[in-house]
Amino acid sequence: MDKNYLSSLFYCAALLCVSNSFLSCNFNGKNEEQSSFNVAFAKSSASFLDSAETLPFLSKIDKDHLQHIYAENAFQPLWVGEEGYTAIADTVLTYLGSCYLDGLFKEDYLYDSLLVRYELGILDSTKQLKQDFWVISDLFFTNALIKLHHDLEVGRLVEDSASTWENAESFHKSFCTSFASFRAEGSFAQNIAAWQPVHADYALLKSAIPPYVKSMDKTTYNTVPFPYKDSIAFVKILYKRLQQSGIGSEKIALPDSAELSLAIKKYQQKKAIKATGVASASLIEMLNDNDLEKFKRIAIALDKYKALPAKMPQQYIWVNLPAFSLKVVDNDTIALSSKIICGKSYTSTPEITSEISDIIIYPTWTVPLSIVQKEMIPGMKRNRTYLARRNMYLIDSKGRKRSPQSINWAKYTSAIPYAVQQASGDNNALGIIKFNFKNKHSVYLHDTNQRYLYDRKNRDLSHGCIRVQEFKKLAHYIADSDSIYTAGTSTSSYTKDSIDTWLARKTNHKIVVNKQIPLYIKYIGCEFVNGEIKFYRDIYNEDATLSAKYLAVNKL
Repeated sequence: MDKNYLSSLFYCAALLCVSNSFLSCNFNGKNEEQSSFNVAFAKSSASFLDSAETLPFLSKIDKDHLQHIYAENAFQPLWVGEEGYTAIADTVLTYLGSCYLDGLFKEDYLYDSLLVRYELGILDSTKQLKQDFWVISDLFFTNALIKLHHDLEVGRLVEDSASTWENAESFHKSFCTSFASFRAEGSFAQNIAAWQPVHADYALLKSAIPPYVKSMDKTTYNTVPFPYKDSIAFVKILYKRLQQSGIGSEKIALPDSAELSLAIKKYQQKKAIKATGVASASLIEMLNDNDLEKFKRIAIALDKYKALPAKMPQQYIWVNLPAFSLKVVDNDTIALSSKIICGKSYTSTPEITSEISDIIIYPTWTVPLSIVQKEMIPGMKRNRTYLARRNMYLIDSKGRKRSPQSINWAKYTSAIPYAVQQASGDNNALGIIKFNFKNKHSVYLHDTNQRYLYDRKNRDLSHGCIRVQEFKKLAHYIADSDSIYTAGTSTSSYTKDSIDTWLARKTNHKIVVNKQIPLYIKYIGCEFVNGEIKFYRDIYNEDATLSAKYLAVNKL
């Protein structure tokens, strides 16, 4: 913000006694001359916010927001006065002390510093504290509330830059309105509730936090890196982590292979899993998945819901990747549920918001170039019947089929100038129904010719597309929805009987969906299921990555 602009605002406030009612925030709502305390406060707060060197606890974006809020209020105090702290400071401090109930961490709001400053201010009965103390304390509280508002309404899973606080003007207006209401009516609990999503699954997950926190193990455990580069350092950290679980000798820092294997076996027996004595990836995942890390996953899941629309559509398809599940929601009721298969860790399925645009009966499959290069070229080189046995064929740039026998495969290594397609049929990799939706990743929902894979617990097995076990029920639901939507119109329609007829004929057919049903493909690492929080395997390591980046806390 321009320095001259800040100075002019201050002098207008101090010399002309600009009333708060003239300003858009109007927190105080009074038309009276400012006290000497307020005049001095205005000068100090403007100076603090205008200096890049002061207030090191604030980031640039923090200062930008504070400058806007205080400038709109003539740099007047919001939390303090000549008699010390106002009652609202105590209200906010009390909330921050238990903000974990909303999936937040008090460290993010400088709670310890706020508490110390609050207690010092309360004890200052002889008015010995200097003006700067009260100015900085006021800025501390305002900064905490701005961040709190943002984290509850928008979430923390954004970069810390000015560009990520989208529509800052709207955010400032919302903050000012809420704060003015809070000061006037003491409606802080109402504001806290209003800032949060109304999504039913968000509310259910949040409702499970109190009993979870009450029963959780709050011990701080070391994180064991995996995979690792330094084997000696890895063994030390692993053994230390086992010691934290009461296993192994505290006198040993670097165990030999036999001692380490024995300690691992004891831990595995304690957890009632197969005692192999091997430091596998699954073992390290279990060691790192302590109660605090699980709480962080709850916090991340809550933030994921904040990225959804304020009001969800009446009908939508919801896919949760780590849960390997698909649900069709209709008027807040689950109309259909299905198991799914999603991408492997190295061909992960992306998070997408789109709409089902069309359905293909007995689809053909154009094999993605990455699969052709990595998996098919070696096979085609080894055996000229590789494609024929899979009901596949080559297509040149002019759309003509080419015989594999006519190709000089020796001159191709990493790419070929042909597309590979698989004809429609019961053995097609896409199965007998495919659901298309617009997206930049070229993924879709579809049936599969490997339906036995739905019996597996872990179903991150595809190249990125989503296989749906109840594909026929999903097609029928879309048909019924479309029939209601087009009833009484001239729009050509179809029914689930039409779909069954085309399936019986085993012929390729494209169905344009008139009422395109919204589709949300999301990554929610835990959900409230059957009265408790269910944690899913972090199949793409996304929760761990987001936790390390945005939730740098080591205690609750």
